[in-house]
Amino acid sequence: MAVIRKKEAKHTLPGARWRATHQHAVNSLLGTPGSPNYRKVHSKGKAFYNVDSWPLRAFLVKLTEWAKLNPGVTPLRSDVENWVDRANQEGLPYWQEPHIVVMMTPEEVEKWLALAITGGDYHEAFHTLYSRRKPLRYEEVVDGVLEIWDQVEYAPDAGLHGWAGLCRPLLEWSNLIEDVYIERRGCREYPGTAVSLPHLQDLILKMEGTGQVVSEHKRASVNEALRVISCGFRDLGLGYETVTQAGALKSYQELSPEGWEFVTSGPLKPVLDKTIALADHNPGALGCLWLAMEAMVEIVKLVTKDQGEDQGEDQGEGGEGGEDMYQPDKGEERDPDSGNSSNRKFWMVGDLVAITEGENRGKKAEVTWASLPDLEGNQEVEVRLVEED
Repeated sequence: MAVIRKKEAKHTLPGARWRATHQHAVNSLLGTPGSPNYRKVHSKGKAFYNVDSWPLRAFLVKLTEWAKLNPGVTPLRSDVENWVDRANQEGLPYWQEPHIVVMMTPEEVEKWLALAITGGDYHEAFHTLYSRRKPLRYEEVVDGVLEIWDQVEYAPDAGLHGWAGLCRPLLEWSNLIEDVYIERRGCREYPGTAVSLPHLQDLILKMEGTGQVVSEHKRASVNEALRVISCGFRDLGLGYETVTQAGALKSYQELSPEGWEFVTSGPLKPVLDKTIALADHNPGALGCLWLAMEAMVEIVKLVTKDQGEDQGEDQGEGGEGGEDMYQPDKGEERDPDSGNSSNRKFWMVGDLVAITEGENRGKKAEVTWASLPDLEGNQEVEVRLVEED
């Protein structure tokens, strides 16, 4: 006689009722309407994010934009001051209020997922509490930037473009380090949030698919190693102990033993330790900036070493090797004489310009320094005359 087993019923909660709790969860940390940190919460889509002014992120964008316009040039203190000014100007438009978005809450939501979305409420509220929102000050950042600048090599023939190609990874690592910082600090200062945040991490891991068994590889590629480095760094930094997390950590070790070692005992181990310590001491919330730049220095060295070892391995007959891992984005070529600023080419170091007035009219000059363009697309440049045969 066949025995029919019933599937175990999933414990679900009414989505509408749980959706109504998101605002209360955030209010418990940030305050109710009228409080300076109050944030409206929306539950929609598949992502979690916090819409606000984030001057550190804007500063990193300005830093890398300047590096693209001035390849191989070390910035002056006045350049860094300009980045700070530009970053502080990039707030929200006047018509937009800061707000928080968490992923859509289904009409019937499993208990673990409900807790995960609540963890997202707390995580985004922690950004408002702990991430840098007030304007930057020049004296806070100038010495640190100039100290680390030359540690990322500029050698375009070897595929090294300095900081010019690092905008996206810098932003990713800054956010990754900040996530570790805010969750560790938040769980310590608001212990009740520690119930939901591990479920949020499990949700992220399931969305990434990292909790699944990884097939064997004879050798991890640079991309696989970088994925293991970033995910392993994040997960070890957060320090949650769940079954899904244990499976993810195991998969990282299998996918790229080199990447795992890079984080756990190699060059990124000191950065990981300092990231975990940010919860205890992070003056001005600037630690995420410095540690992201420190991580980039080590990762660029790894990528450079890996590309050197792999040179020629992936080349077929008459073919070329893989593209640079971190290379500057190639902008669209534009007409420098166009009256439309949105179509105007931005001048960069090495460009040739024709002098149109003064005693050197008609001569050629080479751009030796270029400012960031202003809101109208105008730039300041410094040039030197080019001797013509």
